[in-house]
Amino acid sequence: MSKKQLSINLLLIFLLSIYLQARAADANILNIHFKKVVIARDSQVINVLDLIENQNIPQPLKAKLKNIILGDSPLTGEKRVFTDQTISQALIKNKIVGKRFKINIPSKIQVIHPKVLFTKEEVEARLVKNWNEFCHKCEFKIKDLRVPEVLSKDFSHWSLNVRDQLPQGPFSISVFVEAKNSSKTFWVSGTAEIYRYVPVAKKLISFSQNIAEDDIEIKLRNVTYLMDKGMAQSSDLIGRKAKRTISNDQIIWVNDVERTKAMRRGDIVNVMIGGSNWSVQLKGLALEDGYLGDVIKVKNIKTDKLFTAKVIGMGEAVVQ
Repeated sequence: MSKKQLSINLLLIFLLSIYLQARAADANILNIHFKKVVIARDSQVINVLDLIENQNIPQPLKAKLKNIILGDSPLTGEKRVFTDQTISQALIKNKIVGKRFKINIPSKIQVIHPKVLFTKEEVEARLVKNWNEFCHKCEFKIKDLRVPEVLSKDFSHWSLNVRDQLPQGPFSISVFVEAKNSSKTFWVSGTAEIYRYVPVAKKLISFSQNIAEDDIEIKLRNVTYLMDKGMAQSSDLIGRKAKRTISNDQIIWVNDVERTKAMRRGDIVNVMIGGSNWSVQLKGLALEDGYLGDVIKVKNIKTDKLFTAKVIGMGEAVVQ
């Protein structure tokens, strides 16, 4: 190896080490994002932790932020405004500064103690939390949300009667409110849109063409009215033949590719049930044909209990 080549190699190694050190440093930086608007109801004082958006903060730091008191909580129907300068000074005073932190503070943060029992923001947060239980990979947008004005002095508790299913466009949901000696039902309404990252064609895919990795890409798409079409992962598509011509930028569904039938109706199949730290296997009776990736109905042979399971292999399924 020539001296010139050796020098180039040493330079490349040096630059790589600097890059890796920078990546490691970035990984150790804690991002702290502050909200623009905070709803305060029961607390008597406002601390720094109340104003922070992300809660994935180490517990010791959480405790420290909670002990930084910024002022009294506003009275019912009033608000308080904290500036970025006020919050920055409080963080500096408590030594929450330096290269370990990347802090994003809006110029003004409003802390509101609403006179109403629930706000649009609170209703939206509860709706999204409920819907995420049915699709944790989905993102939700709510448009034209209409919420009744229910005064907190008249009622003390509220709950949403959300159906155990995902919304499809326009919705109307009852709100049950309670006081000591009375209760009443109101309604909230709006339009829900469901978005999800799905595989789409990067170019025209012809009928019977084997789909390659560079034929597809993952994009966020509105799937509000398409949730029952069979969502696909990239692994469900690569190496399989297209059953139809798929246009550029079009979503590719599970049923758009040829798949292997992994079980037939009446087959005895192995079913796995489990969590993060445990699993149980049992025998089940397939109540319908199943291709890889399908969710089918299965009956427990011993108990006759019916459930749904995802087909993961020949004669194998898993309860999700």
